[in-house]
Amino acid sequence: MAYTGTWNTDFSHPFKFSYTGEGLHEKAISRFTKWLQMQSPQLSVKFLGKQLKLMYNLAATYWPKAKKDAWKTLTTALIENKDFIGDIIGADEQLITQSTNLNNLLHRKLKAS
Repeated sequence: MAYTGTWNTDFSHPFKFSYTGEGLHEKAISRFTKWLQMQSPQLSVKFLGKQLKLMYNLAATYWPKAKKDAWKTLTTALIENKDFIGDIIGADEQLITQSTNLNNLLHRKLKAS
């Protein structure tokens, strides 16, 4: 309690947050792309599912926040590592659908831009 009193009396001040998240979208795309390219053992079924959802959300909602080259590289990595992804996904219909939907969305967005 003494610490709180001292902090509130002598040290507290309003904080001005200036972080905008600029560049974070592209970093997430690049990180996932690298994991695919190196066929990382980190990509378990559960983790891959989360990454596929994240990439779909980024592509659907935040497309302009990343450079077109980052999206192209991700698309290429998904195509080139199709067997690797398939081995992780197995027969999980939900993940097969997520992967297919992401690929289709990326192709549509790249074609339109």
